[in-house]
Amino acid sequence: MPALSIRARLLWVVLSTSLMAIILGGSGWWLSRAADERIEDIYSNRIEPVLALYLVTEQYQVVIVNAVRTAQGTGNEWLEARQTVNVALNNMAVSNLKCNTGLMNRG
Repeated sequence: MPALSIRARLLWVVLSTSLMAIILGGSGWWLSRAADERIEDIYSNRIEPVLALYLVTEQYQVVIVNAVRTAQGTGNEWLEARQTVNVALNNMAVSNLKCNTGLMNRG
């Protein structure tokens, strides 16, 4: 069996190296896409619900508790406190609707 010439050996090295680079590049691209999809899944299924829960908690703590404490402190502003609580509950419902329909601002 005759030995390969230098030109044939160089061609073999270049072709095999190029093929390995294409395979590695393709697998890297595929893994990058899979990681991007996983990150998007984590964001939409874990981060957005936490943000919605934060909005509900903030509305409850800041508006509703403050309105009730103000009404308890003065004793004569129950109607105003009730209106404030109703506005806060409506805002919480709108925030929840935005989160469930994907209308929350990302970022």
